[in-house]
Amino acid sequence: TAAAAAAYLTRDAWMPKSLDPLKLQASDLDGKLLIRWMPVRDAQTGQLHIMDGSKVTDVTLDGLQLSRGFYLFARQAVNDTVQLKIGTREETTSFAGPLTAPRSGTDPEQTESKIKAERQDGK
Repeated sequence: TAAAAAAYLTRDAWMPKSLDPLKLQASDLDGKLLIRWMPVRDAQTGQLHIMDGSKVTDVTLDGLQLSRGFYLFARQAVNDTVQLKIGTREETTSFAGPLTAPRSGTDPEQTESKIKAERQDGK
């Protein structure tokens, strides 16, 4: 029928698209909690919900931060849980490990380069 043909031809406008997983991960990097996800370029905002022991921190991420695919958090506890929400996508991960002293003079640009290199190596 004509209605079925029209629906088929316009399906990209109304049919939900499958979304790639965020692959949320958390690890220690120089005494900070490194939160990583697959870079997202199709969203303008997202939300990180971080439980650092019993302390809760909510962070609003902008499009640039989402496209970088990582966030550094100054953790104070040995157990952390992180939830990332971007639109209808939502993932949770945890990290448990001893607190380590941050290295002084850690350069944010070097940190970003290190993270990008690890991502290319498949870590």
